[in-house]
Amino acid sequence: MLLSVYNTGVVSSSASGSAPVSYTITYVAAAGGGSGGGITGGGGGAGGFATGTFTPVQGQAYTITIGGGGAGVNSGGSESGPALGNNGTNTVLTTLGSPIVTLSGGGGGGGYTNGVTAGGPGGSAGGNSSSTSYVVGQGHAGGTNRIYSLGGGGGAGSAGSDGSGSTGGAGGDGAASTITGTLCTYSAGGGGGGTAGGAGGSGIAILSGGGYGAPTYNAPANTGHGSGGVRISYLSGQAPTTYSGNGGSGVFIISMSSSVYPGDNNINNGVVDNTVWNKTIYGGATIITFYKSSSFIA
Repeated sequence: MLLSVYNTGVVSSSASGSAPVSYTITYVAAAGGGSGGGITGGGGGAGGFATGTFTPVQGQAYTITIGGGGAGVNSGGSESGPALGNNGTNTVLTTLGSPIVTLSGGGGGGGYTNGVTAGGPGGSAGGNSSSTSYVVGQGHAGGTNRIYSLGGGGGAGSAGSDGSGSTGGAGGDGAASTITGTLCTYSAGGGGGGTAGGAGGSGIAILSGGGYGAPTYNAPANTGHGSGGVRISYLSGQAPTTYSGNGGSGVFIISMSSSVYPGDNNINNGVVDNTVWNKTIYGGATIITFYKSSSFIA
């Protein structure tokens, strides 16, 4: 059986000696999330998120590029150190050299160092960014800053909140999906740093911004989440908190009826590696989750 994908909404397959059969294939995908900013840092913006359908042609090669999360920044315990978080990178599906689906990496969080450094643009914008610096349909804006509390990164479901007083803004909510049979949230924004860190998007604690003396953490892989912004501190007897976490890498998930699934040999030349891609069955559908960049033949 042969499978090929276009973005007109239908996928066709054929077996030798039989007429093509049309069916729908659904996808859920996220780009890499941005990292939180340093000094007093805005939350990292979520990677661009989208759902949709693919469509059919037979005999073509397809490439899925999974976006990486933005690397966390090390402010070096100094208010003159790096402030701007790093953007995530794009998740892209291509065929014949042309992109079918392109999702933009999340923007890095802004920071405060002798003035405010604006957050980066992306699928969702980093905290303390321009309201126009996100991709409509993929994410939302980041929140704005106060001197000692920066905004949360934008999420797929909502914008990041503004910093308030000495508390960082909450990250924007992510987008929920049950495509795998389990409720999962993708592309939530990181909380802004402050004397008290802002909450992570969708209430995800690991995405919270750093408070005074409190660390931030890496966003989980294959989620598209942004990481929290850091708040450096020099509390007595305590090493300065200097690092923001890494943004979460992206993911690409497809689902189709198990009756038309073309077989494992069509994915990555038949090499089965569950750290790269994974197959599950749910409700009569075969679901393929791509964790790392991959290819398949239609």
